[in-house]
Amino acid sequence: MKLTFLHISDLHYRPNWPEENDLVCQRFFEDLKTQILAFENPYLVFSGDIVLAGSNADFYSQFDKAFATCLDTIGLPKNRRICVPGNHDVSREALKPHAPILKGSLQELKDERSFNDNLAELSKLVLAENFANYRAFESTFAKYTCSGASVGGTGWDIADGIGVYCLNTALCSFGGMEDANGKPISDKNQFAVDTRSLHAWLTGNSSKFRVLVMHHPTHWLASWAESELERVIHANFNVVFCGHTHENTALFSTQAAGGSLRIIAPPLFTRKSELLGYSLVTIDVSSQTSEVTYRQWAPSITLLSIY
Repeated sequence: MKLTFLHISDLHYRPNWPEENDLVCQRFFEDLKTQILAFENPYLVFSGDIVLAGSNADFYSQFDKAFATCLDTIGLPKNRRICVPGNHDVSREALKPHAPILKGSLQELKDERSFNDNLAELSKLVLAENFANYRAFESTFAKYTCSGASVGGTGWDIADGIGVYCLNTALCSFGGMEDANGKPISDKNQFAVDTRSLHAWLTGNSSKFRVLVMHHPTHWLASWAESELERVIHANFNVVFCGHTHENTALFSTQAAGGSLRIIAPPLFTRKSELLGYSLVTIDVSSQTSEVTYRQWAPSITLLSIY
């Protein structure tokens, strides 16, 4: 079996910006309509930062209107879409009154077991509300999503023998919120993730080929989360999709049995003057081989292939 994953990330969508955001989106779909014809069995992977500000529910609504119909037209309906949140998808407005609780909790819960043991209560107090706008959008936009029974992550079987886990690495993000001195609170090396739900899924999952989708590369996580997730990836996942760092690179790691392919998406949009793009990743499950094609935005407002 072959599958092709259209991988996009970091759109930071905001409506009514025709000379920037809207222009790039238009060119993206014009290019994609041609490219997608050459690939079989396509799925969309959107690895976070869908909108500019997760506090604004209208941003999600406008994005859905702008993207959903176009995706349907080119053969990527809801049941072929995979989606996870990024730090921009955190609602600062929801977090603001509870920020001290989150900050204090992260200072106390410094290992895997203590974080997992307290995650349900922390979700009730802070985390679930932070992603309320995102979760409402996610439920209508994509079939394979991050937020099931837990806001921390959800696993899926998308085809015979192929499993996908959607992990919320932005779970403990402050979403760029400023501290008392007016400086953005740094998330770097502060992210804790729900490894308990991930392990529970892996225990009950028999897929021969597994894909992990998340927003942040592992080096952005807290030390315990980074080391544990790296161990899990090496032992259990064939492909990892992420974004956030605004790089376009494919790294092949031989530390896992058969190797694991790490795909970091370029941003689909920051500004049209920046390096933007998307990738198409074709996986041959039977032979465990892959092919990556990058489509990069060029100054002439075209998209070029980079292999």
